[in-house]
Order: sequence, then structure tokens, then C-alpha cells
Amino acid sequence: MALGILSLGYAIGYGIMGIVLPLLVAHSGWRACWFLLAALALLLVPLNGMFIRSRPQDLHLKPWGKGSETVPQTPAEQLPSKIPFRALLRWPSLWLTGISYFFIGFAAYVVNLFIVTYGNLELEVPFAQAAQLATAIAFSGIPGALLLPFLSDFIGRKRCLVLINSGMTVSILLIIWAGSTWPALMAAVSVYGVFYASVWPMYAAAAADFFPRDATGTVLGFWTIFYGFSLTLAPVLGGYLADVTGTFDYSFLAGAISGCLATLFLLPLKK
Repeated sequence: MALGILSLGYAIGYGIMGIVLPLLVAHSGWRACWFLLAALALLLVPLNGMFIRSRPQDLHLKPWGKGSETVPQTPAEQLPSKIPFRALLRWPSLWLTGISYFFIGFAAYVVNLFIVTYGNLELEVPFAQAAQLATAIAFSGIPGALLLPFLSDFIGRKRCLVLINSGMTVSILLIIWAGSTWPALMAAVSVYGVFYASVWPMYAAAAADFFPRDATGTVLGFWTIFYGFSLTLAPVLGGYLADVTGTFDYSFLAGAISGCLATLFLLPLKK
């Protein structure tokens, strides 16, 4: 639930950019957009430094749900010992979830990278209208980010991840089916956005639940290797398929197949 609430900021920012950037492009060109994004990224540095803490104890607080009374600092010698990285690598769950993360990352970024270009070049709608597809994905993610991670607190992370990955797969097929019918396409990308917004907080929650808490950062870092490969492959393979076939439908179909594989690799996962 907490990760879902935090994801609202991501969804709102993503949605606002879908509205603001086309206006900025029309007025000042693409270079101004990149300067704006760079300035926002730089702004994160002082904000993170001022507000982020590693542990509640740094502010003399207990974790949420355990009261807010002040507590003494935890001595360094009482902190949990780190789990050897080699020991983590022997756990099949680490690899199964990492491979699943790779496939769902590919599925997500094939859609996110090409959906506006698809609308603008293939469906031949104005760029500002095509950008509304990205905005629909973002704003529809707000209820998804709130409800699905909250649901996982009751039905479990694995079931919720299977639901999310399956939902993304079906929604990508709906995008292909919608074609140039604009209302159907907007509805399809909105369904996609509901599931997409909850993917990343759910994998983070799974890292905390399926592995020792003091290894969560290591697990997420290891999964990021798979994530990086998927983000490298998505524009290359998706763009190649579009060039060869003359349509983005096959690029999106590759994303749907990848979503299926992401779901299948979660099924053997055991706590």
C-alpha cells in the first residue's frame, strides 16, 4: 500500500508531461523539453538529500504501524548481518523473478516507447493528440497504483503479480485489436495503464517479502541488470519489427508474448 501511494507521484508526473511537452515542443522545440527534464532531474538531488532517510530510527521514530514514539538509535553492532551475494545467487527464486522482471520490462517499454509514435505516424493523428495516449496511460495508473498494491497485502504478492502481468498482456492485445478506432484505443491504453503503474511497486514489495529484508537492496540491484537488458532490447527489437513489417502491431505483439513469459516465470515462485 505504501509503495502504491508513492507511485501516485510517478503517475501524475508522467501524465503532466504528456500534456506539457507537446505544448513546449510547439512553442520552443525539443531542446527546451530536454532542458526542462534535466532541470527536474537535478532538482531531485537536494530534495533527496533533505528528505530521504535510510531508517525511521534516523529520526528517532519507529516504523509505520508500530507507533511514532521516539526510540533510541540502533547501535551499529546490532544491525543485521549482510547475506553473502554468492548465497543469494544460489536461490532459484532470485533468477526466476529476475527473468520475469526482464520480460515484463520489455513488454512495458515496447508500449511506452512506441505508443505515441504509433498514433502519430501509423494512425496519422496530430502529435499533440497522439501524446494523449501517454497521458491516458499515466492518469489511469493512479487507481491501479493505489488499488493493486493494496490488494496484494491481502491476496499475496505472487498472485497480484500474476494478475498484473496477465492484465498487461491482455491490454496490449486490446491495443492491437483497437487499431485506428480512437475511443477503443484510448480505452485499451487506459486498461494498460491501470496494470502498468502497479508493476514496479509490486516487484519491489516481492523483493522484500520473498527474500531477507536486509538483502532487499541487493536483490533489487541484481534484478536491475535484467531490467537494463530489457530496456536495451525493447527499442532495438521493437523498432526493427516496425521497420521490417511497416506496422507497430508486431512490436506490440512481441510485448504481449513477453508479458506471457513474465507471468509463466512467476508461477514456480515459492516464498
